[in-house]
Amino acid sequence: RSGEDVIRRYPGGDFSREPDLEVSTGAGSNPHALILCSEQLWVSLYNRSELVALDPASGEVLHTVDLHNFDEGADGSCEPSSMVAAGGSLYVALERFDLHNLRADPAGRILQLRCEDGAVLNGWATGPSPQIQADPRNDGALLVKEGDFYTVDGGVRSLVPATGEFGEVLLSEAELNADLGGVAASSDHLVASSWAFGGTPALSSLHCFNRETAEQTSGVTGLTQNLWHLDSAPSGEAWATLSPSAAEPTAEHGIMIVDPTTCGAVGDDLLSFLLPPTHLVFMESEKSGRR
Repeated sequence: RSGEDVIRRYPGGDFSREPDLEVSTGAGSNPHALILCSEQLWVSLYNRSELVALDPASGEVLHTVDLHNFDEGADGSCEPSSMVAAGGSLYVALERFDLHNLRADPAGRILQLRCEDGAVLNGWATGPSPQIQADPRNDGALLVKEGDFYTVDGGVRSLVPATGEFGEVLLSEAELNADLGGVAASSDHLVASSWAFGGTPALSSLHCFNRETAEQTSGVTGLTQNLWHLDSAPSGEAWATLSPSAAEPTAEHGIMIVDPTTCGAVGDDLLSFLLPPTHLVFMESEKSGRR
């Protein structure tokens, strides 16, 4: 996603070494997500309206799934982005975001595909610009975040593909009076970031939701940084990336660890890096068992 449109494999996850495999996904394809399913590496190509399946050992293209039937507008893509693999199926969210006028179509889509060959098995209409992740509270279900930018129109709810039923909205942008950013799910808890775009400067906040008690808790508020990505660690905490905003480009950057039960930061300091973090992934080493 750096403009080079490539996928690289680093032996043992050691980024100090040269990659032992590099595969081009095509100029301007903008690969967004990759996930293993049926021993194939599936990749969503955001600007090309395609999914491709690669051989994870050689990088050979095994399947290409054309999604142009779901395109909106005239930008040539339906913007496939986040994916979840479960039970031999691949679920992909089509954000249907118009790259010309920078607005989301009112109707997004979630598709279910067969991992073996990419055949489309089912699909569901959503609100604008959907993003999905596995629902840890309900095996086989999805958590869906919806909503256009600069509009308090979205929220987070669940989808059970086996029945096609959506659950009630768990976190609502209207209630927060802000755009939702990232969402991390762990057991019975959700941790989400919001961005109050109507203020000057626009400030970010963290929110937590206990799905067992339906209790919502406010966490850290009034941050000048952007919090676009959150993920749940194997230990249960939520990790949030903080990057400087245009309003305050010199603001501190790093990763904040959040306790989902209290919605408070774990420790007083951020995990800091030379450059602002924008995304993170947890992985387990097969040799050491370390995460």
